[in-house]
Amino acid sequence: MRKAYKYRLYPTKEQEEKIQFTLERCRLLYNRLLDERVALKKVMPDGQRTA
Repeated sequence: MRKAYKYRLYPTKEQEEKIQFTLERCRLLYNRLLDERVALKKVMPDGQRTA
């Protein structure tokens, strides 16, 4: 039997700002790395890797 739990958070204004800042940085990093991966795929479409 599987159980699931739901939690509701009520962060303070300062905590909410820090959470938003952290999530924004994660989003920017993810998108930057995705762009690099797409660009690399265009240069090396067959998936070759260099040593």
